[in-house]
Amino acid sequence: MKTSFLAMGLAVALGASQSANAGLIDFTDGGWTANNPRLFGSLSVTLEAFDGNGSTGFTETTFDGDITHCGPIGLTCSSDGIGIVDDEVSFGDGEKTDVQRLKITFSRAVDIASIFFLDLFGNGANNSDPVAEIAQFQVNGNGAGGGFTGTALDGTGLFEGTIANASPLSSLDAFTGVTSIEFFADTAKLRSPDNTDFALAGIRTVDVPEPGTLALFGLGLLGLGIARSRKAS
Repeated sequence: MKTSFLAMGLAVALGASQSANAGLIDFTDGGWTANNPRLFGSLSVTLEAFDGNGSTGFTETTFDGDITHCGPIGLTCSSDGIGIVDDEVSFGDGEKTDVQRLKITFSRAVDIASIFFLDLFGNGANNSDPVAEIAQFQVNGNGAGGGFTGTALDGTGLFEGTIANASPLSSLDAFTGVTSIEFFADTAKLRSPDNTDFALAGIRTVDVPEPGTLALFGLGLLGLGIARSRKAS
């Protein structure tokens, strides 16, 4: 009975550790204007928008793309994602602080699996996009960064960015231990084409056990080891 109880505790600890800090942060559900910051489990997420004059408002316009793209990845797509002024974050000349910029801040460090954009189009997708658009990012203030080049040729412009398809990328650890991440399209470190505009749709985090959950996991392993030791003797 004791062994079964310990095994059950270990199973609970394992389950808790796997789900402690994982999931999709959806920026297309239309709820950010009314509720910001927001809680995702125990993770608090704050959304901010900036332009060359400092802090500004963000937009959540009605989704006008193909809704069938959204369901398989878990996006609500009630809104067209997060933009600034219109429904998108638009290109500008200068450093990131001179242009439109979104900043996402997490209440604790997270590992990012992928980032979803809408309206990030590929080369020749429409008359407004003769070249592929490039959404840039930078983590933790002045930390690692890079860019994602749009590939979509349809009217929705859905793009999933990961470490594998970021180019260029200043560090393979860019999505590890992230406390904040910014999105923009400027001409400084990496030049985005002047036709670039995009909307932030979602951020998917990786399973990262919280410290308390790791301790619970360790106690479960210790208890199971003791039980096996007693049984062997």
